[in-house]
Amino acid sequence: MNFFYFLYYNSYMENDLNIANSLIGEKKFSEAIEVLKKYEKENNPEVLKLIGLCYLNLEKFPEAKSAFETVVKYLPEDATSWYYLAICYDNSDELVQAKFAYNKVISLRDKYVDAYKNLGVIYLKLREEENAFNLAKKGIEVAPDDYIFYYLAGSALLSMKDFKQSIEYLEKALERNSSNVQLYCNLGTAYLSVQKPDKALENYLKAIEIDDKNAVAYYNAGSVYQIREEHSKACEFYEKAVELDDSEFFLSALALEEFKAKYYEKSIKHYSNLISSHPEKPNYRYNLVCCYEKLGQWGAAIQLLEQLVSANPKSRMMLIKLAGLYLNANRPADAKTVYERLISQGFVSDDIYYNYAMLCSKTGDLDTAERILKKVIELNPSYYRARKDLGVIFLNKRLFKYAEDEFKLAYKLAPNDADIVFEYANFMQAMARFEEATSLYDKAIELNEKNPRIMVFAALNILSMHDLKGAIGYIEKALKLMPADPFILLNAGKIYYAAKKYDKAQFVLVKAWELNQNAEIENLLALTYYAQKEYEKAITIYEKLIKEYPTNTNVLIGYAQACEKAGKLEEAKKYAQKILEIFDEMPEAKKILKRIKKLEENA
Repeated sequence: MNFFYFLYYNSYMENDLNIANSLIGEKKFSEAIEVLKKYEKENNPEVLKLIGLCYLNLEKFPEAKSAFETVVKYLPEDATSWYYLAICYDNSDELVQAKFAYNKVISLRDKYVDAYKNLGVIYLKLREEENAFNLAKKGIEVAPDDYIFYYLAGSALLSMKDFKQSIEYLEKALERNSSNVQLYCNLGTAYLSVQKPDKALENYLKAIEIDDKNAVAYYNAGSVYQIREEHSKACEFYEKAVELDDSEFFLSALALEEFKAKYYEKSIKHYSNLISSHPEKPNYRYNLVCCYEKLGQWGAAIQLLEQLVSANPKSRMMLIKLAGLYLNANRPADAKTVYERLISQGFVSDDIYYNYAMLCSKTGDLDTAERILKKVIELNPSYYRARKDLGVIFLNKRLFKYAEDEFKLAYKLAPNDADIVFEYANFMQAMARFEEATSLYDKAIELNEKNPRIMVFAALNILSMHDLKGAIGYIEKALKLMPADPFILLNAGKIYYAAKKYDKAQFVLVKAWELNQNAEIENLLALTYYAQKEYEKAITIYEKLIKEYPTNTNVLIGYAQACEKAGKLEEAKKYAQKILEIFDEMPEAKKILKRIKKLEENA
């Protein structure tokens, strides 16, 4: 190239550089690139810097990076070019290279504030919190009024779990800038970490006040309410977060919180959405099972969990949950099969064996239940519930000495367990050791004063001692706790009947019958009507019972006696004779016939 051409060429390039600078000033970056492209291959640093700057503004980071990488080869001391190159690395997720480039900037120009800021963020992204903190302290020396460095220091300390010092720096950042949403969020998290939920909530709400479209701020505020177990309030904030950002993170948090708030229908809806979007995640299906379980929708829960178990056949947690659902659905045999499967897979523990034994007992397999309970005790001699239930089996088998030994041991191991004390009392009552039973029933009531079932058995025990006043005292306490329970009402009827308080007996028995129309209640109600001399009402009930139990002599004698009192002598005579055909030594039937015969003779 001759000298004149060189001068002409440089003059021409200088003109293009001026044009490009004008275009850049007008933010016409693409047009500026077109002007400068013809000089790109010449590796002119000034041209490449302008091209790189245009690409950077157009967010074409690979092209910008290529330009600035060439520039720093020719101008290794140019801090600005290193800074722009660092930005390119940063935006390309090349964090290690970005860290190197920002450090280079600072080494060339130790007051380059923006380089300190960006490098601090890079350190945090790389989980180099200590470096971030140390850099932030240097940044504070360079620019003591810039909130960013206090913010970076506080955030680094937050990640390092130095919450107290983190709060100090973040509060100083707020003094310099009170409008940064993320700053309030980080400060809230720091306060939450030092068990100051009120201060945390204050900061999260301030973040929402500044930016009511910030989903994270709503989520954070909801988390405070969740920790306080104010689940309904937490749901309100989580719902707002989901409105702003329906991503999996926020939606799953809302679904779980709705479950805790007992909004099961809403939780089902959201878990169903999560399952549709993320079929690969079994935890959402499992949580949906739990929702159905809470609503008592056993069929839906079982169907879904069976699918999960099929995909995860060795999941102990899922198998145990499935067994529980089978029990709730009144399918104890299926539950028993699940526990057999658990044991065959090697999931052997005293709890699993115990639950299996209970299922064996529930399905009538008492021999297996006995054998497994003994195995539980071999594994854990202090397993008092197993000893108690083994005692119950021995009692049912009339092995009284063995039963007593187990109940004694269970009571010795757990003298303050209401269930153990209660079952020991039941054993004493079965053995007609009523005084000892009373003492144990009273202790069980003291341990669990909200359990009316214990009071009912205590009442029946003391009734066996002919203490009618004491029995009424116990049963009325039980009625107060559960006034609409058929079992309690029936036994209240028995006690009132025994005490000859027939009006009260009638009241509770009618109520019991309205809740559960069974033969025992009907028979006792008929006896009560008979005692009240309401013979027609008694006859009506007995007629119904005779259809169901045509050979039951107690029902037949009650009917015959009621007919006799009602003046229906032929009917009374007919059924008295029928009773003697079934049991020819029934004295009550003979007395009815004798009385009727005497009346006929007198007539």
